[in-house]
Amino acid sequence: MLENLGAHRAALLNLTPEALDASGGPALVSSSGFGRGVEHGWYRVYGMNIHASGGVIHLSQDRGGNPRNLGTSWGDPLTAVWIAMLAAAELLRPPEQREHVDVSMVEAVATL
Repeated sequence: MLENLGAHRAALLNLTPEALDASGGPALVSSSGFGRGVEHGWYRVYGMNIHASGGVIHLSQDRGGNPRNLGTSWGDPLTAVWIAMLAAAELLRPPEQREHVDVSMVEAVATL
């Protein structure tokens, strides 16, 4: 199961790793802006704050040192590739060995 909800919303829908483990449900791959296990994981996500946190703004400066707009938010498509890959990898594991995978958009952008 893939989900891109805030931790609070996922809990309201009972789509937490604990709930799925208890039900013997599918593997869970979560995606969020900053990740679930960090202090600022609840921050609202926008393309520019993901680019800044992932280091892309620094790398895209013009010769005068001014950050440039990259034209699109790369966090969404890059994270989609990561979560699809990780979900496929989890499905190759025996059900009793599957784990909750938490992917942050910042990590996907920084890795690129």
